[in-house]
Amino acid sequence: MPRKKKAVEDTEEDHKRVYKPYTCKCLKHCNGNPTPVSKSSYYRHQLAEKVRRAGRHIVDKVRRKRKKDSDGLGAHRQTSNRSAGTDSLTTSSDPNRTRGTITGQVPLVETVAPAPAVTANVEVIAKAEVIMQAEVTAQAEATAKADTTAKADTTVKADATAKAEATAKAPTAKGASRLRINRTSTTARNLSAVAYIKQHPKATTGEFTTYYDTMNEELQIGNEARFRFGHAHLLKNPGASAEEVVNAFAAAPDDVKKTFYDVALAQITATAKAKKPRTNGKALK
Repeated sequence: MPRKKKAVEDTEEDHKRVYKPYTCKCLKHCNGNPTPVSKSSYYRHQLAEKVRRAGRHIVDKVRRKRKKDSDGLGAHRQTSNRSAGTDSLTTSSDPNRTRGTITGQVPLVETVAPAPAVTANVEVIAKAEVIMQAEVTAQAEATAKADTTAKADTTVKADATAKAEATAKAPTAKGASRLRINRTSTTARNLSAVAYIKQHPKATTGEFTTYYDTMNEELQIGNEARFRFGHAHLLKNPGASAEEVVNAFAAAPDDVKKTFYDVALAQITATAKAKKPRTNGKALK
């Protein structure tokens, strides 16, 4: 069970000991009359009073300064009016000296600036302007020359670039390109190209075309034998490339090669007979 709080009698002595009243005389909250307030209210009132006094001090300072400035301006105006109210002046023969005096008053002094100095300054300024104009003109001419040179260089470079691009885009002569092979094709022509490029690494398409179209009978038989060997090799090795077929045919035993040579010879002979023109049995008169 929670403990019961001990009853405390609120005596006058305990009240004075716990609650210590503060007496405040601020003008903003207490109107200058002694007023009992709590501790927090007392310090809050004092802070507000300090702020009020500081603001009042600043306002008074600004007013005093304005009054002082206005008093000085009034005295200056009175002095000017007194100087302007002179009756007569005694003129001196020297213009750089005192112009005239009045008995019993402050002398009026007027100083005239020497004219030669002004003329010299004007001449110096004019010479400086001429020099600056010449420098600006020279700089403009140099800039124009530099722009002309840069434009000429740009034109030359553009012409050279255009010529290079035209040369690169110009179609090459038929058959002048490098010979390329298909690594997966096992046709008779591609196998022949693979074997040909092994012997001629820098061969062109035109050279190989000439070679292939002008084969003699022996080369035709060898090419046909290689082609038929490739078919048999692919049955055992379906994923073989064209180069592997050519290498396998070159490494095959002689009796295996002879078998394919015989088949190729029979095929070429039959093809040649089929190409011969047929004639009827009657003799031509």
